[in-house]
Amino acid sequence: MPFAGKPKRFQGPTPRRRPLPTAASLARVLLLAAFVAMATGWAVLRHYAKPSSMLNPAAPRTAPTYDEDAGEMPVPEWTEQDAS
Repeated sequence: MPFAGKPKRFQGPTPRRRPLPTAASLARVLLLAAFVAMATGWAVLRHYAKPSSMLNPAAPRTAPTYDEDAGEMPVPEWTEQDAS
């Protein structure tokens, strides 16, 4: 207590300093950064990749078979063009 002054008032607890980053939090940040880098690379590759053509015709399928003994009839084939 000073000889000729007012006593200091109590101002509460002293503010704490931020703790230095620990190994766990540093590893978490590095893991997040690695994930972000991989996701960015995947997105860039996906963006610039050439998609397969949708105009290629599908391979023709074989006609279904029918059984005459069971009374099934084949589907007639149309050889005429439509009148449209």
